[in-house]
Amino acid sequence: MSFDPYAAPAAPTPPPPGKVRFGPWISAGWDLFRARWQTWVGATAILIAPFALLYMAMLATMFGSAARLQAGQMPADGQLPFSMTLIGFWFLLFPLVWLWMLYGYANLYRMAARQMRGESISVKDLFRTDVPLVKLLGVGFLVALMAFAGMLLCILPGLVVLGLTSFAVPMVVLYRMGPVEAIKRSIDATKGDWFMFTLFTFVVGFLSGLGVYACGVGILVTYPLAFTIGIVAFNDTFGLPETI
Repeated sequence: MSFDPYAAPAAPTPPPPGKVRFGPWISAGWDLFRARWQTWVGATAILIAPFALLYMAMLATMFGSAARLQAGQMPADGQLPFSMTLIGFWFLLFPLVWLWMLYGYANLYRMAARQMRGESISVKDLFRTDVPLVKLLGVGFLVALMAFAGMLLCILPGLVVLGLTSFAVPMVVLYRMGPVEAIKRSIDATKGDWFMFTLFTFVVGFLSGLGVYACGVGILVTYPLAFTIGIVAFNDTFGLPETI
């Protein structure tokens, strides 16, 4: 029987409400990264390169144009000294880059899951195309909508939403669940320890973004931790499918 990469694995048995294990999860996630740090750094560099280049190019265009304006280099016909067509081109490229980031985001989760299972991983895993893109867009939209509504209520409820739904994306990626079912499964597993899951999600998000403050380059080391730590927590709560 041939393997269908698009087939959804059997859904995991609903676990009892989980408990956060801060130290063990973070330590095991760090060990996963450290064991294959070259692969993780390389994959992260490839993932963020298009966004970084596009962002820097757009900033260079806008700041260069502003500098020419400040220097009094206004064209005789009164038009702005930069091409609005070029600026529009940058903005048109952003959705394509964002879709690439979404594909990469899903594949980094699968890389972490495969490594967790003792399988070999490589940078080329980043380019797998069997990604449930529509379901990812759906779960991202619903979680963002719920979090935004929560943020309007004095911010804290929005953070709680992110904590309760922290397993929704890997549930979609690994078990190919629909957005609503993935969110429900995540909430059912985390609501019993909602405060600690909220704190854990915040801490992991902080750790994964910490590299930005090291001249931006540090993000190559810290960003993968969101996936390696996240998959340890997911495995401890739900387990992993037989095929990834």
